[in-house]
Amino acid sequence: MDLSVRDEVRVEPEFPVKRRQCATPPPRFFPVRSGVARPLRVLFGALSVALLAAGYVWLTRQSWVSQTILPSLGTIAQATGQILAGRDFWIDLGYSFARVTAGFLAAAALAVPLGILAGSFRLCGSLLEPVSEFLRYIPVPALIPLVMIIAGIDEAAKVVLVFLGTFFQLLLMTADEVRRVPLPLVQVSQSLGATRLEIVWRVLAPAAMPGISHAMRMCNGWAWSYVVVAELVRAVIDWNENPDYALARAAMRDPRVEVRHADVAEVLRENAGQFDAIMLDVDNGPDPMTTSGNGALYGDAGIRMSAAALRPGGRIVYWSAQDDRKFERALRRAGLTVEAARVWSHGTSGTLHTLLVARSPVRS
Repeated sequence: MDLSVRDEVRVEPEFPVKRRQCATPPPRFFPVRSGVARPLRVLFGALSVALLAAGYVWLTRQSWVSQTILPSLGTIAQATGQILAGRDFWIDLGYSFARVTAGFLAAAALAVPLGILAGSFRLCGSLLEPVSEFLRYIPVPALIPLVMIIAGIDEAAKVVLVFLGTFFQLLLMTADEVRRVPLPLVQVSQSLGATRLEIVWRVLAPAAMPGISHAMRMCNGWAWSYVVVAELVRAVIDWNENPDYALARAAMRDPRVEVRHADVAEVLRENAGQFDAIMLDVDNGPDPMTTSGNGALYGDAGIRMSAAALRPGGRIVYWSAQDDRKFERALRRAGLTVEAARVWSHGTSGTLHTLLVARSPVRS
C-alpha cells in the first residue's frame, strides 16, 4: 500500500477578519431591511417633525427673512383658525371636491376598462399605449390655453383639466397591473374551457383589482394637485361673480363692462392712453411679493407702462396689505402724484390695509 503525506500550509490573511455567526442578532437601531419596534418608529417620526418645526422657527427669527414670506407659527395657527371658522373655506372646499370627483370618476370610468384591455391583449396595448405614453408627460398647465379654447372658462374647463391630468396615467398603470397577474391563472382558465371574455373579466380583472385600486388612489391624489391649476383659469372672475359680493357682482353684470381673461400687462401695453382708472391688487405688498413674474407690473418699467395707459388726470389704485415707501417713490419717479390711504379690510373692523392712489398729471 502506497501512502503519501501532503504538507498542509495554512495561509493567514494579511488583515485579521472578524468571524461572524449566522445567529448574530441584527442591530437594534439600524438593521438592514429588518423591522424595528413600533415605539422607536414613532419616536423617529416625531423627531423629524420636531426638527422641521425647529428649523422653520429658526428661519422666521432671522433678520434677513421677511415675515410676509415666512410668517411665524403663531401667525399661521391664527390664520388657519380664522379660515376654518369661516364659511367661505368650506364652500370652496365643496366646489373643489365636486370638480375633483367629476374629473376623476370620468377618467376612471374610461381609463380602467381600456387599461384592462391594453394589459390583456397585446394588439390593444399597441394601439393605446404609445399615444398615452406621449401625452402623459405633457404638463397640465400647458393644456390650459387649449382647454380654454375648447371648453371655455367655466366649470367644464376645470373638470376637463382634472380628467386629462389623470386619464393617461391611470390607463397605463392599470395595464401594468393586469400584466402582473401570474400567467398560470390564464392557462388554468383556458384548460377549464373559459372564453377570452371570461378570462379577462372573471380572472385578470379581479386578480389585478388590488393593484388597480392602489393606482386609482394615487391618481386621485394627483387630481387634487391638478385642481389647483384648474381653478386658476378664472378664479378672479368667479370671485367677483359671487352673490355675497354685491358691488363687484353688479359691476360684472353692467352692460358697459367688458370682461377679458388675459394678461393684465399685455392689456395695458396694447391700450396706451385708454383708461380713466386702473385698480391693481399687489398681494401682500409690492416689494416682498415682486418677482420676475409680476415685475412686468410692479417694477419701474411696469409702473411706467401702467402710467402710459392712463388718460390725462387718470388714476391707478394699488391695494397692499402694508405700507411700502420704496414703491411710493417708484410711483413718483414715473411722474405720478401719490396719496396713501389706510382702510379697514371689513368696513370698520379687521386689519388695516393700504390703498396707494397714483394720479397722472393733467395736461393743459
